[in-house]
Amino acid sequence: IKDSCKLLLHAWYLDDGTVIGDSEEVARVLDIIKVSGPGLGLELNIKKTKIFWPSCNGMKLHKGLFPVDIRRPSSGLKLLGGAISRDADFISGLAIRTAANVVDLMGLLP
Repeated sequence: IKDSCKLLLHAWYLDDGTVIGDSEEVARVLDIIKVSGPGLGLELNIKKTKIFWPSCNGMKLHKGLFPVDIRRPSSGLKLLGGAISRDADFISGLAIRTAANVVDLMGLLP
């Protein structure tokens, strides 16, 4: 992937990856994973894959660029526990849910 695609960022932990770049480059990464992954013991789970555009240039609507069953969250997504979004309500809601979960967990401590 590193040698075949021009990405702004790609980071992996075991079989979880984050890819950031131009829409066509990200689509190319998915194609590489689909073709080369099985030989390495990796299967792309399209239903767990998410594509997010902080500012949409219309490419996410380009027919055939990405599989139709990839999730396309409109307001943001959670990445490594943090909010990736321009939507203040999404960021605030995630922070409130995270804080509530921490308070709940603290209530379980002796």
